[in-house]
Amino acid sequence: MLETLDDVPWSDLHHASGSAEDVPARLRSLLSGDAEVRRQARRACHDNLVHQGLRYEASARAVPFLLEMLDSPSTPERAELIELLVALAIGDEESWLSHGAEPAGPEARAHETVGRGVPLFARLLDDDEAGVRRMAAFALGWFPASAATSVPALAWALLDADESVAATAALSLGLAGEVHRLAVEALGASFAGPRVLLRGASAIGLARLQGRDVPAPVVDELRRWAAGGEPTGVPFAGGDLSGYAASALREVKMP
Repeated sequence: MLETLDDVPWSDLHHASGSAEDVPARLRSLLSGDAEVRRQARRACHDNLVHQGLRYEASARAVPFLLEMLDSPSTPERAELIELLVALAIGDEESWLSHGAEPAGPEARAHETVGRGVPLFARLLDDDEAGVRRMAAFALGWFPASAATSVPALAWALLDADESVAATAALSLGLAGEVHRLAVEALGASFAGPRVLLRGASAIGLARLQGRDVPAPVVDELRRWAAGGEPTGVPFAGGDLSGYAASALREVKMP
């Protein structure tokens, strides 16, 4: 693993702290048997490669190696690696959720490079670890151009036994871009089901896809969630489905 890591001219690249010559050591430390070493390496990657939502020329160059590590079942803390990859792809989640984003320069390159991992994220929806499945579902929402791959996989993930995974998949389906028939049908079926968290997430997903055309029962569900609730464990909006539902409710523009 990481056989070609030193082939990259890291000392000629830059990140938030200057020269990116320290990146190879940080990436290798993500494979350490010491949890504290891994934690510090992830923090350094976040601080230097995604500083305050900004990405740098070294950011996209690090992505293929992170994807390589993620693809190995022996890699520790793969859910945390996906979290880092999502940060590299989108930087500031809030701007993407509220009005979409049009990345340019290093931000666009980082998003495009992480997007090459969409098939891998889709495969990880079948992983044994619920945390990995949840973060894989989260990652798939940020690449609407890859909806042909992500939407069918996310639709199946709505059936996941772990409701937080299913709810995360529902929210990602809502970010599929243009109204996708399979996404709407799958979310409609899960909205009609008995699982409370999934029902709320499906309502948000349907609102994002359908806008003014969303059915009245979905609006009622959004109102219930917008009135307040406990943290849910889903990665979107820091788990605050209440705030996300309130935002979705404003988008449907109904009294």
